[in-house]
Amino acid sequence: SLELTENDIIYGKNKKPKIDKFNIYFNISHTANILVIAVSNVEVGVDIEKVIKKKLIFSNRIFTENEIACLNRFNTELIYYYLWTRKEAYIKKISETIFYIFNKVDILKERFIFSFLLIINNELFTLSVASNDDCIHIFDKRKNSDKKEEIRCKLINII
Repeated sequence: SLELTENDIIYGKNKKPKIDKFNIYFNISHTANILVIAVSNVEVGVDIEKVIKKKLIFSNRIFTENEIACLNRFNTELIYYYLWTRKEAYIKKISETIFYIFNKVDILKERFIFSFLLIINNELFTLSVASNDDCIHIFDKRKNSDKKEEIRCKLINII
């Protein structure tokens, strides 16, 4: 049966949910009016951010020396959000708390993080999914619509 109850969802390290009955892992992120849900049969983390113009501050509390060097070299919002979403998706995948591990993981050296540029309603977003499962599908389910469409997006590996 595909029916789920509250008892079918268990919470692991740092209260990360899993649907135990079907061995399904999932993770959620949102920004602006966009909500993404990553679902997998292995641990998964996801993050999405709207790319906005902002004063870029490269704190060593958040980024490693290597990441800060990369940010200084390119100095664009796109690279900032690219690194940020990769870092947050990875941390969510391994179920760690953000501030405990943020500047301890050099996200430029991590594998199995898939990053995408999305343009939705003429706005730019970065989306990263951390998973050992390399089959990623991205769908758009609009509010007040029964229609679900696969989003065309570009897989990026900037660095």
